[in-house]
Amino acid sequence: MSRTGALLLAILMILLAVRFWPQRPLADPSDFAEFMAQEHLSGMVLAIHAEGRLLSSQVLESGTPVHARRLSLQTPFPIASLSKPLTAATARMLVRERRLRLEDRLIDLLPQLPYAHDDGYQRITVQHLLQHIGGFDRLHAGDPIFENDRLVGCKVAIDRAVSRPLDMPPGTRMSYSNVGYCLLGAIIEESSGQPYEQAVLTRFPRLGSHTTLGLPARPPGSVNDLAFGDSR
Repeated sequence: MSRTGALLLAILMILLAVRFWPQRPLADPSDFAEFMAQEHLSGMVLAIHAEGRLLSSQVLESGTPVHARRLSLQTPFPIASLSKPLTAATARMLVRERRLRLEDRLIDLLPQLPYAHDDGYQRITVQHLLQHIGGFDRLHAGDPIFENDRLVGCKVAIDRAVSRPLDMPPGTRMSYSNVGYCLLGAIIEESSGQPYEQAVLTRFPRLGSHTTLGLPARPPGSVNDLAFGDSR
């Protein structure tokens, strides 16, 4: 065999080995046992995906699974605050469409809310909410999205949050804010004229086959309870 033929054969064997080599687990399940117990997780899926191909995957389950069915790569999981980037990106798209401006004020966009007597609400802008500098500090006054460690929904959280004075003047300090993104979800609905999930999926249609946003059968006109970042 010529040197060229031998080289081509070697390359072919390497490509076949890469393509059909058995997947190896990403980690020993015991490595994640403490983390799963600490976070009260009944199971999780780890995967590496690159260039349109699944390179490796592993399903981990605890000894007391909550789910009635076995986990797999097709099992839906809540992505929680990982959907905040979707909310932010949709708001930015509305800015590009000239339906919204970063300098628009919250009280002008959602004048119907029960605002407290605090001049700070006059200054909160879309930009402030996007950057978590709207004046809400959950470490100071608690997170209104939760009650007894359970989600109460964005509508309740918004009414609770804005009916009391701000924790600090807008724009002075960054503080991670779920309620700020609840407000952005409501602004998206108001500015687009669409329910939150429809507004997002209209602008990012490729998400539609993999992601479900919001709650099913929610009452018409209600703020999407998961706009702050608990989509599936």
